Amino acid sequence: MGFTLVREMVNTLWWKFRKNEIEYFYNMGFITHKEYSSIMYKKRRKRERYWIQERKLLLPDDVVFTFCFIPSGDFMMGSPLDEPGRSTDELLHRVRISKGFWLGKYPVTQLQWEALMGSNPSEYVVDDHPVEMVSHPEALEYCAKLTKLLQQDNEWQTDWKCTLPTEAQWEYACRGGSSRMYNTMFKDCSNKLRIKRILNRVAWYHENSRELHHPVGEKLPNDFGLYDMHGNVCEWCLDGYAQYSSGFVVDPVGPLLLTENDTVPVRGGSHLCGMECCRSANRHRAPTPSHKCKIVGFRVACV
Repeated sequence: MGFTLVREMVNTLWWKFRKNEIEYFYNMGFITHKEYSSIMYKKRRKRERYWIQERKLLLPDDVVFTFCFIPSGDFMMGSPLDEPGRSTDELLHRVRISKGFWLGKYPVTQLQWEALMGSNPSEYVVDDHPVEMVSHPEALEYCAKLTKLLQQDNEWQTDWKCTLPTEAQWEYACRGGSSRMYNTMFKDCSNKLRIKRILNRVAWYHENSRELHHPVGEKLPNDFGLYDMHGNVCEWCLDGYAQYSSGFVVDPVGPLLLTENDTVPVRGGSHLCGMECCRSANRHRAPTPSHKCKIVGFRVACV
C-alpha cells in the first residue's frame, strides 16, 4: 500500500474523530460559535490539502477560472418524507454518478462572464459577485466558449467539454457526501432556529443577505471544496424538469432538447429564498429556458 494512500486513510479517520469531538463541545456550550467556526475552518483548510483537487483555466485579461474535481459515487437523491419544506417531487431514490467530473468552485462571476462575453447583463453589477440575468441558452453559449479555451490549454485533456451540470450531478456535488438538508456536518434540523444557525455558515439567503447577492466564496465550502451551493444565486441545470424514478438509476438525465414549453430546474436557492428553498434536494423550476431573473446564475461543469 502506497504512502500517499496510507496518509489519506489516516487523515480521514482523524478528521472524523476530531469533527465529532468538536461538535460535541459546541453542542454542550463549551465553545462559542465564533471559536467553533474558526476551528472548523482551519480543519477544513488542512483537509483540503489532502483531498480536494483543483484545476485552473486562464481566461482573457488574466481572469482565473477554478474547477474542483467531483469523484464518481452513489448517493440518495431527493429527500426523506420528514424533511422540513419537502415537496412531493423529491422522491428519495439511489443514484450512481458513474464518472468523475469537474465543477466550478464558485458560481460564474460577473468578471468571468465579461472576460468571455464582452458585456455584463447583471442587474446588480459587482465583479466578484455571481452573474445573473442569464438565460439557459446564454449559459450554454458561455460553456461552449469556455470549452474552446480549455481545449487549447496544455494542462487539460482535449476530450473534456464544458457544459451545465445535470440535475443529478448538481445535487451529488452539492451534498459533498452528506445526506442531510444542507451540506454540513450537523444532523439535527428539528427546528427553525437550529436550521438558521446551520445555514448561516454556508449560505447567503433571505435571512442574512439584505436581499442582495454577495461576493462568491465568503461562506464555508462543502467537502468537495465547492462554495455557494446553497443560496446567493440559483443555478441552471442542463436537463429539463422530469419526475424522478422510484428505483436505482445510473447517470439520470432529463429532457435535453428543450423548447419554450419546457420548465428547467434551477438549484440551490438564492439570496431572496427562505431556508427551506435552499435545501440540497429542493427543485426550483424556471418557466422557460429563456427566462432571466436577478436570482438565477449558473456553474460550469467539465465532463
